[in-house]
Amino acid sequence: MSSHVQVAIIGAGFAGTVLALSLKKHNVTSSVYESRLDGNTQGGNIALAPNALRVLDHVGVYDDVRAAGFVYEELGLNSNTGTNLGEFLNGSEKLYNYPAIRVRRSDARRSLLRKLKEEAIPVHYGKKMMKITEESKDNVAVVFEDRTQVTTSIVIGCDGVHSKVREYIYPDVSPHHNGIVGIQGTAFGEDLQDQHWPKALPRIVLGPEEVFGIVPANPAGTEIGFISTMKAPIGSPAYEIAMKPDKADFAALLRRKFCSTIWPVPVQVLADRVQPQTLLTFPFNIMPDIPKWFSPSGRVIFIGDAAHAMPPTGGQGAAMAFEDAETLSHVIRYINRAAKMYDALMRKSPKTMAELLDLWCNHRKERVSRVQNFTSRSGKVMTSPPGYLQRVVKEWYVWAGLNWTGRTLGAEWIYQYQCEDMNGLLSL
Repeated sequence: MSSHVQVAIIGAGFAGTVLALSLKKHNVTSSVYESRLDGNTQGGNIALAPNALRVLDHVGVYDDVRAAGFVYEELGLNSNTGTNLGEFLNGSEKLYNYPAIRVRRSDARRSLLRKLKEEAIPVHYGKKMMKITEESKDNVAVVFEDRTQVTTSIVIGCDGVHSKVREYIYPDVSPHHNGIVGIQGTAFGEDLQDQHWPKALPRIVLGPEEVFGIVPANPAGTEIGFISTMKAPIGSPAYEIAMKPDKADFAALLRRKFCSTIWPVPVQVLADRVQPQTLLTFPFNIMPDIPKWFSPSGRVIFIGDAAHAMPPTGGQGAAMAFEDAETLSHVIRYINRAAKMYDALMRKSPKTMAELLDLWCNHRKERVSRVQNFTSRSGKVMTSPPGYLQRVVKEWYVWAGLNWTGRTLGAEWIYQYQCEDMNGLLSL
């Protein structure tokens, strides 16, 4: 093994940029390879919970992201008939040291990329990975579609649910669509001036079958975003309409679905006045359980959505990717330190790379699974069955649950997570 670890990060999304910045803090050299061209930004808005913001604070972009987004702590729950069922905490400066933030994805990613530039971490654009051609005891060779090749100590895939890095290790593993399509859209202040919006935003409305979340996404609260879901199995008319690049037909479908008196006025107005160019639709992808998130040698690793596709309705997708990245940076710091101390890490180090990665992977898989189960249960509780009596019972159940668990909903263990605790696990 060389006397200094060098890392090639595939993907300049949230996981990849946070990983590069976390590695820099530990004096580990990395380069980022992004398939898209410079200036290409993802649309839509994203929820960042306290555990996500803690990581962003560690890498030095929290203040930027906070300034760009809508900051809140409470999230309210209403029935579709207007009954207030209560409020719960999505964040808390007092309890967790951080609030919750809803922000444009493009703004958050721009802050991360700007920080990479400040830290002189190279980002190579237009580099779509084609394959890994060699993996030895010391190095990994990656070939890109433009036929350029990079040889490095470690390759880490931060390249999403359709990861080429994961495919190298698990060629038969792929995500599958669960029949649900997520929906995001935004209406702007000038289109809403005749409406008296509830001051207590954000809120979730429990509808006849779905939930409809209303959350501003800019500091002034003048960009009113929403998120909801729709049943749309592959091949269904709804799926075909949802997946069209032009969203005019989908906007019409939304109006038919949500501009009904069974929904309160704010929901109807948003569905009616959403600007089609802001609409995003995304199939919910389920990832099968993957035994290990790394190759036998430990030279090839994958994290974030490549390892575990989180349901976006739980608000923990970005947080889990951030946590993966920061905790892995502690592992690589440990490997890098050992590489400098020993001529042959595999022969003389107290723990091999594979053993260290096993500790990390098992820890992360357990936490991700717990978070997935928690957010899935919460989602099922808030999804209303179609019958009137069943909806009344469900609303009572939600109200009783809020009063029983308190405003935290028992989520303290999610929001108070500390990535640096990984160091204690590695030293065992």
